[in-house]
Amino acid sequence: MTPDQPVVLVLDDEELLRESLSLFLENEGFIVFQAVSAENALALLPGLSCQAVVVDIRLPGLSGLQFIEKAHGLWPRLKFLIYTGSPGVFLSPEVLAAGVTPDFLFTKPAADLSYLAQALRRLLAVP
Repeated sequence: MTPDQPVVLVLDDEELLRESLSLFLENEGFIVFQAVSAENALALLPGLSCQAVVVDIRLPGLSGLQFIEKAHGLWPRLKFLIYTGSPGVFLSPEVLAAGVTPDFLFTKPAADLSYLAQALRRLLAVP
């Protein structure tokens, strides 16, 4: 681990997708942590020096959108990228205020995860 490696959290309740995306991002040079629910992510984040979260929308308990709103309120500098199987996601004003735009919204399964990794790098470059 080097100081310039970006640290991300992958939040997805589907184990296979979470594991495969995490492995891909690690191979792309990211330091990756995983969470199975929004509540799990909210418990983990205080102990991590995380810069971004890759968020699924459909989760048990709090939805991914509710998680983004809550996490943004607690950690305003945290960035979010949505990776979901839910088509037609509506980005509320609160989610837009957290910096999530259509450029950072990806639909599962992605044909090429390198586009997601590139978007994550762009997201982390935004002040």
